Amino acid sequence: MKKKIIVVDDDPHILALLKRAIEDRVPDVTVETCTSVKSAQGVFESAERVHLLVSDIVMPVETGWELIRWLKDQGKFKNLPVIAMSGYVSETEVSSEQKPGSLVCGFVAKPLNIDQLTKMIEDHVGVEPNAGPASDEKTTASEDS
Repeated sequence: MKKKIIVVDDDPHILALLKRAIEDRVPDVTVETCTSVKSAQGVFESAERVHLLVSDIVMPVETGWELIRWLKDQGKFKNLPVIAMSGYVSETEVSSEQKPGSLVCGFVAKPLNIDQLTKMIEDHVGVEPNAGPASDEKTTASEDS
């Protein structure tokens, strides 16, 4: 059975890149993408099981922090690991959220280092890595949002 990852970002181009990169590099996972906190909440409400959330922090209307707080209040997702990503929030700010009882288990700055992100995903969903692209270049996603 494939493990389910939800990725939330307000930029559909970043979502498309992340979905493809994660599914290509991390075996036995399926990625569902959402462009807002509200759409992510709908996915979580109808999901039986989710193994990991990867969420942008700075988004219009509601932030990734609001989604994380909402998840903590949900019984079945109160222990879900979360990887935060942002081009506007520093790793220091995210570290302050990584206290006991926090869902945040990692942070990736934008522009994204896909190799770093997929390694974090592998570590948190317990899968063996795929070889990925046959290139020595680091793959990055630009910060357009």
